[in-house]
Amino acid sequence: MLVAIGAVTITLAVSVVLAFADRGSSDSADRDVIQLDPNATQPFNGLDDGFSPVGQQLPSLMFTTFDGKTSRLGSPGKPIVINFWSSTCAPCIREMPAIEQVWTESKNGVDFIGLDYVEVAEAGQAMIDRTGITYPVGRDPRGTLLRALGGNGLPYTVVVDRNGRIVAAHSGELTRDALQALVDEAKRPDGGS
Repeated sequence: MLVAIGAVTITLAVSVVLAFADRGSSDSADRDVIQLDPNATQPFNGLDDGFSPVGQQLPSLMFTTFDGKTSRLGSPGKPIVINFWSSTCAPCIREMPAIEQVWTESKNGVDFIGLDYVEVAEAGQAMIDRTGITYPVGRDPRGTLLRALGGNGLPYTVVVDRNGRIVAAHSGELTRDALQALVDEAKRPDGGS
């Protein structure tokens, strides 16, 4: 009886090893590869407690463009929607069409920026190409902007009024109507106050 149990155990172990060995030899084009930016200083682990930036002034922050340049976050006198996303975040991808629609309808009165969080540029650019979004995008390759604005998960959206005051911070997926309500608040003459 012990010999039979031992033989079954060895057979199962060999089967598992062979199954994983076959997997490793498959063509890499058949597998999706997730690539994090190797230069990221502190990859997000989802356990940090964020703070609420609502009511604070948008700090002077710089972001990286996909062509490697740096640019200032926000324009004086104009509301801005800042959305953090990643190509590996399903809710981020699901909300991109809603962001695209609100941006298209509001682009003369509100700035939008989507910031790819802690990924190599190629992974983010591939997602942009797949979704066909046209709103402005940039990168947060080290995760510093998300943390500076109180984020602790993806997707994360911050809305700033024309006076530079943060009027909303939302963790999680936004619908078109929910995002439009936040944009409308930021566009109010009193700046959402």
